[in-house]
Amino acid sequence: MTRAGGECCPSVPVRVGLPARPAWLEAIVAGEPRAIPTGDEGFSLEMAGSGSLTLLHAVVRQARLLDDRALRSAARRIYGRIGRALDEAKLHAWRYWNYVPAIGAAAEIAGSRYQVFNIGRYEALQDAWGASFVRHLAAASAVGHDGEDLVIDVLAGAVPGRSVANPRQAAPWRYTRRWGPRPPCFARAMIVPAWERATAHRFLIASGTASIVDEDSLHPGDLRAQLEETCRNLTALLSAAVGSGVARYQELRIYVAREADVEIATDLLHRTFPALSHLEAGVASLCREELLVEVEGLASIDV
Repeated sequence: MTRAGGECCPSVPVRVGLPARPAWLEAIVAGEPRAIPTGDEGFSLEMAGSGSLTLLHAVVRQARLLDDRALRSAARRIYGRIGRALDEAKLHAWRYWNYVPAIGAAAEIAGSRYQVFNIGRYEALQDAWGASFVRHLAAASAVGHDGEDLVIDVLAGAVPGRSVANPRQAAPWRYTRRWGPRPPCFARAMIVPAWERATAHRFLIASGTASIVDEDSLHPGDLRAQLEETCRNLTALLSAAVGSGVARYQELRIYVAREADVEIATDLLHRTFPALSHLEAGVASLCREELLVEVEGLASIDV
């Protein structure tokens, strides 16, 4: 894949600090950000881009210090404000990146702060679309970081994407209450149209993907087995999406729970997906304590 600027991406893994947007996202969305009123002193929301692609950047300041009920309310309100901003601009969400401080910390109203965040997100989606909210879900990820703020980046387009299910995994919104009072609500992947100067006809944007089959975490404590399972899930997404074309992952980002695992994980990904043109690695707390690795990415689809 060639980036918007026309230069080929490096194949050497790049270490990134979080929260930070994927490099491919920075490359395709141009323009100075403009502030969007939120009506809440603790929030900020910006929008950048024009035409077919727009990036929204939302921040809930000092979210690490919020108690469970305040975090639930903040997630509900900021997701609601993002949704209204998209509606006002006649845009469709394709992909959310959620960076949640203290994501794995214990909570009183749920098993973890991630599950508290999920309650607020679920409520915001129901506020917007009622029982039909599953038809409007975008791809997404949620990982932890060491900062204080809840940070949300959203890639949106002028036309809706098409969600893709993974036949090896349960739909996240159908998870049982083993994983929280309200399920995580997102699509496993989205197929979106190509943007200006792209070389593919369409793209597959994969959500954060881990060693989960049906709704169960597999291979606790075994990095290599988890990553191999994760790669099988990523491959299954391509197979489910491609139809009569050819799809190849060209941009991947991997999150590992242990910094010492970066080299092993990135080497295996390069060998599994040899068409990669860019690979990023970040150290992050993940949404389930037993998970050691999560991978997201962008694949080109050629007809």
